[in-house]
Amino acid sequence: TARVQEEGCVALGGLAFNTDISVKIAVAGGIDDVLAAMRKHKSIARVQEECVVALWLLAVNPDHKVKIADAGGIADVLAAMRRHKSTARVQERGCGVLRNLAVNPDNAVKIANARGVDSVLAAMRKYKSNAGLQEEGCGVLRNLAHSADNSVKIAVARGIADVLAAMREHKSTAELQLEGCGVLHILAQDADNSVEIADAGGIDDVLAAMRAHRSHAGM
Repeated sequence: TARVQEEGCVALGGLAFNTDISVKIAVAGGIDDVLAAMRKHKSIARVQEECVVALWLLAVNPDHKVKIADAGGIADVLAAMRRHKSTARVQERGCGVLRNLAVNPDNAVKIANARGVDSVLAAMRKYKSNAGLQEEGCGVLRNLAHSADNSVKIAVARGIADVLAAMREHKSTAELQLEGCGVLHILAQDADNSVEIADAGGIDDVLAAMRAHRSHAGM
């Protein structure tokens, strides 16, 4: 039943916080089972929520990033985000999965080709006041932007404005500011992007982040 799948994914998510246990889950076929639950119960938001949480944690492992992508997990996560736009937790944790998966360069290309940039930006625009989602969204964009083609896609989709909006809305959230500055740094490697960032007030936003979080070494 759907409830069994939901609670099973809750259990797997809790277990996957332990890196050694995360490996055991994958070896036992757990990634396939989580994705099967997502495909069987596409319309049930709670199932999708717990599935993406489990994948988010499993995807910390480099080998699991590849396994999830090879098993069609990128499409499943994006499908969940598109179907359940009104469920903030699906959007936040969905972005979290994509953020972890996109550390792998091949996955970053796959996510962008599957219109993942649009899905991430749609989530950021819908939940502007959700600091956790904005941080995850900026994190996805930061990892995607390492590809020059993806960097262009983010800019064309007006992602620079969304990153700056997140930084302005959540000035006190250090990790979001860190991710926002990271996205801008990578996007600015393109000359046109650097001009757009500056013209949109991005210099002031970066300086404001640095001044607000002077004790944060990563900033």
